[in-house]
Amino acid sequence: MSRVIPTKAQTVDDSDLNEINRVIYTYFDLKYLAMTNNIYPDLSMVFAENNVMDDSIITEAERLEIELKHNEMYGLKYQKYDYLLDISEVVFSPNHVKATVNLTENHDVVFTATAPTISKMRGLEHEITFMNNGSGWLIFEDKYEDYIWTLLKKSNLSKREVFAAMEDGYRSFLYNNEAKKTAIGINNVVTNYVYDRIGARNYAATYWDVYNPNYYNFNNIPDTGDCANFVSQVMHEGGGIPETSDDQPTYGWYYNSVQDYASAWTGVPSMYDFLLNGACCWEEGPKALLSSTTQLNIGDVIIFDMKSVGGTYDHATVVSSVQDMGNWTYFPLVAAHNDNRFDYPFTYYQYYGTYAFRIINDPEY
Repeated sequence: MSRVIPTKAQTVDDSDLNEINRVIYTYFDLKYLAMTNNIYPDLSMVFAENNVMDDSIITEAERLEIELKHNEMYGLKYQKYDYLLDISEVVFSPNHVKATVNLTENHDVVFTATAPTISKMRGLEHEITFMNNGSGWLIFEDKYEDYIWTLLKKSNLSKREVFAAMEDGYRSFLYNNEAKKTAIGINNVVTNYVYDRIGARNYAATYWDVYNPNYYNFNNIPDTGDCANFVSQVMHEGGGIPETSDDQPTYGWYYNSVQDYASAWTGVPSMYDFLLNGACCWEEGPKALLSSTTQLNIGDVIIFDMKSVGGTYDHATVVSSVQDMGNWTYFPLVAAHNDNRFDYPFTYYQYYGTYAFRIINDPEY
């Protein structure tokens, strides 16, 4: 357990630090217990009234309600969990009525749907604002950019609209998983590689939370992310898929530097297009078939649509392991950047659209 530490040159009563520390851990205990029991918690004991998420999109209570509904749909209750908060600092306002706490959340979770696999999350940064109304410290706002926050920001949907989109996505998910089974085994594309799936997993296991310094971290660019960059690295560095030539800048599938890379390497919509259509123009680079998630294997790719404004693809993940469900069907667990997750149920990201890609030309198929 981490303790709240004031920044240097601040004189703060220990009772304030202890109270803030207590509220923080009560808040996270409530959230994790809610995920375990799938019962909505009473946040009034830790939150001030009129709390909102970043940019006033939706309240924290509504956000948690969405997550619990989603967990119920896909069987994502926690069976076990262990979380760690790395609290870096707390800054008090001059009048001592406001405090800002910066911390990083990490956890290991066993989901009921994928037990006994341990799913890991690291490095989720929170900026929690506290207000003191004279009778004690309460949370006014918790800013953190996880997948649900990104979904809400990109879609600009209300809670009711999110619920409707989730229902549509669930029906589509069930239908497509069944319908796309007919595509398995269709492979008329000639490639110049043999995909090393074990190498792909090993690379993902090494760099899912410790980024490879040979590649730029695209999380540093506002309103973008590193998810496609990570998946490309897994396929190339781990899986041995060769890059295309770079004689047509931004086209193909390659990375030279932060100033010189193909859009299909770092951009999810372009990656989607290249996986399906890249064989038309390049011998190199990954080739794939749209498939059912139940037919995926280690090293395959799953792309998600958040029903975002503009209607494009939003997030890319790579299959890090699979659970055998019997009858030649499998349940994929994925690794991803921003935020950093490993062996996570792919259904954690399934809110609207899910697109499963079988990387082709593998000796097992």
